[in-house]
Amino acid sequence: MPVVSTKWSRGHYMPESGMSFWYDALAAPSGGSAPDLSPFLMDLTQVTSPPTLTPDVQNGNPAWVFSGTNNGLIGTQDFGVQHIFAVAALDRASFVGSEAIVCDGSTPISLLNGNGSGQTKFFNNGQVERYRKNGVEFAASNMQAPINNQISIIEILFSGNQPSTNLNLGVNSDTGAKWKGPILMVAGWDRELSDVEVQFVYEEIAMQFWLWQQQTAGGLDIFPFDPDWSLPMNSDKRVLSSTSVGGTTKSRTKSSKKKGIQPQFLTRRPEEYDAADAFWDQKYPGTHFIYRDRSFETPRDYEMEFVSGIKKSANGYQDIDYSFQAGEA
Repeated sequence: MPVVSTKWSRGHYMPESGMSFWYDALAAPSGGSAPDLSPFLMDLTQVTSPPTLTPDVQNGNPAWVFSGTNNGLIGTQDFGVQHIFAVAALDRASFVGSEAIVCDGSTPISLLNGNGSGQTKFFNNGQVERYRKNGVEFAASNMQAPINNQISIIEILFSGNQPSTNLNLGVNSDTGAKWKGPILMVAGWDRELSDVEVQFVYEEIAMQFWLWQQQTAGGLDIFPFDPDWSLPMNSDKRVLSSTSVGGTTKSRTKSSKKKGIQPQFLTRRPEEYDAADAFWDQKYPGTHFIYRDRSFETPRDYEMEFVSGIKKSANGYQDIDYSFQAGEA
């Protein structure tokens, strides 16, 4: 059962096919327990010096908070993993060694552990195909970690399934290096998720934690949800016109063409509207954001700003329809 109240209730966005594990501190009864929410049912436990289950770490959600001396949560089953998402932070400016968010317990295989003392990036085990932090892709040689207690979304994809045994959460089973900082959620699959499935995972994280993808590292946030459709607004641009004594009209463009949108989100969960409203509240008025238009074969990013509030209406017992207007910045 959840240990704290929260605005979020678990949905069905996380793909279950091929899911190897899914640990969420919201479901933990204590700091020494991590129930597996995946169909694989690989629970993790720790009796001796476990992390602290700390409430209200991010948007009302708890976290396993590791002190740097706590023992990791450990499982006792074989598993495979190729694609991992985590919501976590290192409560240091850099690693002191090879401390890990998640690690194989027997081989051991490096999954998400530090690259050594003084480093701010994760170790590359030579099989990393893609790494993203808050949706921004980094080279495998420069996998920037969520340092200084800045809770972030971590995504790592390996080139193939990593056969593993006895998963460890919060400790490197090879070196004994222990994590320092909060771990809120970790989920893994034994296959590569499709682009649509990846977007579903990011949307689930946005609804629960109010954490957003970014266009560039430290750059503008991306609106987290895709609309059912978008009503195009008028395109326009500023033009100065003048008429000479002789009656000749001259015009000068004072800005590039701007366009607006009015995306429509139909039959959505209250938790999605809640997160969309939080995003709007952070940006309105005047703060720019990225609207990623996936209606094109290659998604297009537009820098925009909200020019209206969010309009909502009930659709059935719990579902919500909502929309807003935004214009190119």
